Amino acid sequence: MTHFFPPPASMGTGREKAVTWRFFWPVLLVGFALRLVFAQWADLPLHPDETYQYHEQAYRLVHGYGLIPWEYVFGIRSWLIPLCLAGLLVVADALGLDQPHEYAFFLKTVLCLISLSLPIAMYRLTQVLWNEQAAILSLLLGCFWHHFLYVAHKPMPGILAMYGLLWLVLWMVRPQTRARMFAFGLMLGLVFALRYQLVPVLGLLWLIALYRLRGGALGLMLLGNALALMLAGMLDWVFWGGFLSSFIDNFRLNFLYDIASNFGEQEVLFYAKRLILESGGLFAIGLIGVALLWGRIWPVAVAMAIGVLAFHIPAHKELRFVLWIMPLALIGGAVLASWPGLRGVRGSVAAPVLLCLWAGVVTVGFSARYLGVVPWQTPLRDGAAVMHALGRTPDVTGVAFQTPSLPWWHTPGYYALGKPVPLYLWGWDPDLAEATQWARSSHIVTEAGGAAPDGYSQISRHGTFTLWQSETPKDAVGLEGFPLKTPLYPAPIPSDYQTIGQRTPLMLEGW
Repeated sequence: MTHFFPPPASMGTGREKAVTWRFFWPVLLVGFALRLVFAQWADLPLHPDETYQYHEQAYRLVHGYGLIPWEYVFGIRSWLIPLCLAGLLVVADALGLDQPHEYAFFLKTVLCLISLSLPIAMYRLTQVLWNEQAAILSLLLGCFWHHFLYVAHKPMPGILAMYGLLWLVLWMVRPQTRARMFAFGLMLGLVFALRYQLVPVLGLLWLIALYRLRGGALGLMLLGNALALMLAGMLDWVFWGGFLSSFIDNFRLNFLYDIASNFGEQEVLFYAKRLILESGGLFAIGLIGVALLWGRIWPVAVAMAIGVLAFHIPAHKELRFVLWIMPLALIGGAVLASWPGLRGVRGSVAAPVLLCLWAGVVTVGFSARYLGVVPWQTPLRDGAAVMHALGRTPDVTGVAFQTPSLPWWHTPGYYALGKPVPLYLWGWDPDLAEATQWARSSHIVTEAGGAAPDGYSQISRHGTFTLWQSETPKDAVGLEGFPLKTPLYPAPIPSDYQTIGQRTPLMLEGW
């Protein structure tokens, strides 16, 4: 087996037939089914951004109303993901899936299908790097690892970028055909458009590709780069008035004004501790396997390590920011379990079986949290159940949330409600009098221990929350006078801040 880094002698035919495990497709099918189970019964937000930056904005594109977070006031988000989700919503509507629980499951199904690209890439990459036994282990880990099951139906940019990153590495280590190098350039540009914070990794992978090509399909790779960047840039031009303005303004606000620190600061070792804890130690074990592959993959390993280190610069840290490193670590674990020196008697499967059992125990433990078997994120789970119940309830004219333990950013928004009625979410408009909310609300949500609202009857309980319905009909006035734009103004941003597209004064009207 040749080393990875030296440039290939030729571009290769690219038509080599890869061996495929006979249980490849059945295992992938089971992995898909499990993803749908998690999508339906473990639908807890990875982060509020999952709802308000993507699902809610896609819904707003299609239906003309939805809650608008501050990021979409300042134009620091690309419309790439919401636009794709909006297209899926249009398809769902054409199929007659116009109820929230119907179109939401349709979108989840599509996202789960996309997520299968991860175990496929893990399998094929491990085949190239080591052997078939390790590749099978990688496939199993890619299909059934708890993080991948939990995030499969989530349209978060870091999650989608994780899939793309692994395919970039796969296309680099296989023979460089012209089609693959165009795909490499296009994918690299798309990953940048999804998560520009990965630029240290992407930049190093780009340089490695340049070295390996030595003038081969360089033009096609650069064409793919250019097409992806043009797509992202023109989307910003159309929506925000400036080419790549969402990326530039996002960088300005986060690095010049340190907006991210408003959402918490974590210690330097935060990522290391979380990765080791949530992998049951397999992340650290996997790094040993990556070290064993050093001669074949060291440029990629260095690029990935520098990328993780770059995410240590901001004080605000979340595991989702570096989850893209987990597939490579699990591949390392599969390689280690298949390493000849650890197998003892020739042909022994003790190490692979131990790895699968270890990973299985960790996955079952965390899955119990995601699925609610073990109490976890209970207010979010119960709050989502309330909103889903309202989505199925007719004659809703307005909903008042008297729920301090369920702030607005932890609710699934209009995307889950599916009705153009005012949502008086806790903390959304704190100056609005309670009497005014109730006057327009056919339904009220209260917490356990709260007094029964006068004139309302209980219709359902969802954990700690109670849903009440007015005993007298309320006039439906729609969204007239209801503020859809968040009142939040991040303090470090100066009041005269101008976006690249110069649309801020109009968009900030009333702040």
